[in-house]
Amino acid sequence: MNHKRPMPLRDYDRIDLRLAPDGKLYVIDANPNPWLVVEAEFALAAREAGRSYTELVGEIVEVALARYS
Repeated sequence: MNHKRPMPLRDYDRIDLRLAPDGKLYVIDANPNPWLVVEAEFALAAREAGRSYTELVGEIVEVALARYS
């Protein structure tokens, strides 16, 4: 299946990707509301990038508020 429509995702979402043996990258799933808890993958990835859970949630809120202010 080949979809070329833009996905209406903003601020906080998760895109699951898979790399095939031939080097092609496939989008498996676009999740507009991934699990936002401290032990979930999204928060763990943020921690690996140097952000605390509080900073992560704060950044999501700041970006959303900036769009509407």
